[in-house]
Amino acid sequence: MLAARRAIAAARRNSPLRAAASHSLPLTSVCPPSAPASAVNWPVWRASTAPQSPSLLQTVGLQIPRRFFSQTTDDASAKKPEASDPKTPTKRTKSKLYKKQKAGKPKPQVSAEDLARQREFLAQLEAAPKDATVALDVFAAIQSADGSGLSTDVVTRLSLTLTTQKRLEEALRVLAYAQERAVHPLGIAFKELSSACYRASQFALVFQVQDAVRRSGQKPNRLMDTAALLAASKSKQLELVPSVLKQMTRDAKDPVAAYKSVLIAGIKSKQHQLVAEIYRYLQGRHVELTSELYDLILQSYSKEGDLKTVLELRDLMRQQGLSTTENTLNWTVRCVAKADDWELLKELLAPTEQNESVQPTASTFKAGVETYANADRWEKVIAVYELMPEHLHVQLDGWHLGAVIMAHAKAESKELKLRAVSIFDQLKPQGNLFAHTAVLTALLETQQLDEVLALAAEMKQQGMKWGQSTNQIVTLAHIRSGAVDEAEQILEANWKFMRDTTTCYNELIRFYTEERQDLTEAERLKTLMIQRNLSTSLPTV
Repeated sequence: MLAARRAIAAARRNSPLRAAASHSLPLTSVCPPSAPASAVNWPVWRASTAPQSPSLLQTVGLQIPRRFFSQTTDDASAKKPEASDPKTPTKRTKSKLYKKQKAGKPKPQVSAEDLARQREFLAQLEAAPKDATVALDVFAAIQSADGSGLSTDVVTRLSLTLTTQKRLEEALRVLAYAQERAVHPLGIAFKELSSACYRASQFALVFQVQDAVRRSGQKPNRLMDTAALLAASKSKQLELVPSVLKQMTRDAKDPVAAYKSVLIAGIKSKQHQLVAEIYRYLQGRHVELTSELYDLILQSYSKEGDLKTVLELRDLMRQQGLSTTENTLNWTVRCVAKADDWELLKELLAPTEQNESVQPTASTFKAGVETYANADRWEKVIAVYELMPEHLHVQLDGWHLGAVIMAHAKAESKELKLRAVSIFDQLKPQGNLFAHTAVLTALLETQQLDEVLALAAEMKQQGMKWGQSTNQIVTLAHIRSGAVDEAEQILEANWKFMRDTTTCYNELIRFYTEERQDLTEAERLKTLMIQRNLSTSLPTV
């Protein structure tokens, strides 16, 4: 133990790695070449002879089975396993991390000095799990001793500490150094480093970690494969995608599940080019796609508004005898609405024959409502609603119900504005601020001022907080009903929250100019309007 402390002290004074820690260096330029076995005075060590360190799991918050850690120890205090009954068969367990040694080959031994170094280094690292300086000092001491004290647990701890402190290149150097000496870290070290490199947009390092884990004899897990694919897409290196997919397919027990996982990741990350590249790969390999995989690919093309490809994918599903799912129909509707192909949309929303696998549902109509509402095509929102079977109206809720009511409230026709009130009264949405704001707009536009104030008061009784639009509508209702004092009180209390109060102040100015012919008050309000709307429109510092 004294020798390990001296090694660390010497390494702190003469550590080339610490001096170069702030620079990006190639992996081969930091670690000195390994000395030949004949020149080393201590025995060769192996990962399987390192001491246990269950606390290694604490820094990353993940649970790893204890069998992943080294299982042997030279402690004199270690209990010997009890002799088993020779008549009772014992179940042999295999390590998932290390290969079983061949029969007749003696197990490598670890010297007492090297074992002491390993324990001392682990103690140092566990005492400072978030201190990159301590980790680099330990690594420098290991290098100075030409690898003495290195073990599976030590290299894993070193890598995790440096990874959590965002010293990503140094963590990769540690893994490369360990590989040169046939010391294999736990898989969690590679996984955490890969994720950290991706989050930091260090895409080149993601690929290096991918290579490092394979050179160590392990296989990247699905998260690592996904990170590599996303890194290839975001770094505009789509030519790397096929090789990653090829290796992933070889490693996966369930290739379809693996394809599904990376397609979902591509969609969530808005990496349509990655999804398209995966689709080309699957086509080139003549992979038989499931309905679920088709749905995911179709969803990505739908979000891009590529109607031609969406329809081709739908037709391919039919040709291969795959059932059209509700998800397929909904994303097709979104794409058709985005392209504003009204005739095709009416065809998709029409009831189908009874023997068809899927019928338009409330979700299908909501997809059309949402697409048109987001594009401010309110007249088309009304048209989709009118195509909707009456028995599905009761399934309109939340944002989609609010969009339907708002579409009617914004219509020029008074009849449609009154229909907005009728839809609201029929479905009685509770706690839906969007729907309430929409019907308040319709009531205001049809001069039902008392109903505006009554519904606004009811909203407060139900515990609903008024939004900016609600405050504006109520203020306008007070002004138009002649209660200008109440309107001014609302403006005085909420003008900062309302931000744009121009419409309300203009109504007040018109009232004082035309109704009361009080030009002095009108001028005061005009000055106040300019000051307050200018201050709310300026950027905050």
